[in-house]
Amino acid sequence: MSSGSPLMFWLSAFVWDFINYLIPVVFLIGVLMIFQVNQLIGEERIFYLLIILSLYGMAHIPQAYLFSLKFDVPSNGFSFITAWNIMSSQIGLIIIQILSIPSLGNSHHAEYIEPIFSMLFPNFAMGQSIIDMHNNFENLKICQDAYYGCRFEANPCCRYSKYLKREKPCGDFDCLYWNSDYWSWQKPGLSLHAFNMFIQFLINSLLLILIETSQFKKLTSNKISKKQEFKYLEKDSDVEHEEKRIQKSIENNTTDTLIVSNLSKFYSNFHAVKNISFGVNVNECFGFLGLNGAGKSSTFKMITGEEAINEGQIIINKINIKHDPDKFRCLFGYCPQTDPLIEQMTVLETIEMFAKLRGIKKELVLKTSLSLIELLDLKEHENKMCFTLSGGNKRKLSVAISLVGSPSVILLDEPSSMDEAEALCSKVSIMVNGELKCHGSLQHLKNKYGDGFTLEVRIKSNNFRDFIEFMKSSFDFCEVNETRDSYMNFKINTLSKKNSLSNIFSVMESSKKKFSIQHYCLSQTNLEQIFFKFVSSQLNHDK
Repeated sequence: MSSGSPLMFWLSAFVWDFINYLIPVVFLIGVLMIFQVNQLIGEERIFYLLIILSLYGMAHIPQAYLFSLKFDVPSNGFSFITAWNIMSSQIGLIIIQILSIPSLGNSHHAEYIEPIFSMLFPNFAMGQSIIDMHNNFENLKICQDAYYGCRFEANPCCRYSKYLKREKPCGDFDCLYWNSDYWSWQKPGLSLHAFNMFIQFLINSLLLILIETSQFKKLTSNKISKKQEFKYLEKDSDVEHEEKRIQKSIENNTTDTLIVSNLSKFYSNFHAVKNISFGVNVNECFGFLGLNGAGKSSTFKMITGEEAINEGQIIINKINIKHDPDKFRCLFGYCPQTDPLIEQMTVLETIEMFAKLRGIKKELVLKTSLSLIELLDLKEHENKMCFTLSGGNKRKLSVAISLVGSPSVILLDEPSSMDEAEALCSKVSIMVNGELKCHGSLQHLKNKYGDGFTLEVRIKSNNFRDFIEFMKSSFDFCEVNETRDSYMNFKINTLSKKNSLSNIFSVMESSKKKFSIQHYCLSQTNLEQIFFKFVSSQLNHDK
């Protein structure tokens, strides 16, 4: 989403992680040399060990990357990978060692299972390689000379004898695995395990790149089962009008800055997003509201390219995400629900990193970063590590990241409260169960779906009953919402001409002295009330 190439991102991560992996490998070899473990580091065997350990790192690091994609919490991913390493290495090695005990008579099973484990688990392949290298060294000390006696009589070293063509070449002895060529393809040679680890490296790397590119998402989006017929409720007239406007603007090639047209998302048989359409024009703040599970996150993920689009299209500045996803990603900034921060970097370093990823010229990176820090009021925190920031300042930094490069569209996922959405948004859509239930300006929605005026009154006297009777006689469709102590809350419907704004003020001003009114507040139905009016249907559906 920061215009960086997935291949370059994972390649740089792999190079860094592989270098860090080699550091303990060097220390390990150093320890083996100090204690003179000649079975593993004597003569050319030190290079064999280094190759095996390097191939293991190459195979395992991309595998860990694949596992990490399934976890949002780092500690959970770390725990899983640790458990996986233990299970896939120790259990496999123990099984093979037990089956290889000659007295049990199951050695032939071990010969079949070992290559399978080696193909599937790099941890096993690495561990078994070291065991084989150690055993081969010890067996060679015995068999290099004893092998020549096989032409005369059987002995433990005659497994590969050309002269003893019989069912038991070793006679009554347990045969030993040995080979003067450590890189033989035959056990206990290392070639098979080394080859398997290299293949695992290629497969894991290819899978990772495919998953992280739009090609994989195109493949998965095409594997949707037959489209099921979903029953759509009657659409609001404003929602229908917006759909027609979007369709017409696409046909005439006069699109808004952001166009979402007939967008749908399926998860198996669940229809998460149901054929929604809306547009956002330049300098317009659009509020996209809904409860958890309404389909907002799925819509955001499709706009940002995290999820494949099953139906419909998304266009920014006439660039369609399906046709040119790489160019499309350069056109928007994204502030996700969870802060995308590297805890060990400072505020300034974080913004500078994203500025470089966005392709801002080197000489302008610092100036751009400092201006965003000033804009988001983070000046006193610019040299602080991200993990020291408060929750509010982390959100500020996330917003600053989304503004880097002045993108055409800025997507803010739950950055604020409902009150701020009401104050800032020029247009609003409310989503319920995957469908848009209303669309339009705030004032339009208040006039169309509002329940009139809300009147809050605080009086000194205890004569509540008389005041309530007075209000009901003064206005039509006047209801008491709440009373407590000296506070009363009324709902006054606007269906009657008698309930005009001017008349309400006139009545309240004239009755101030009579009922000892301390103060009163008259307001229209707010966005939050309209929101809950719509989402109540989703709450009932969930129940």
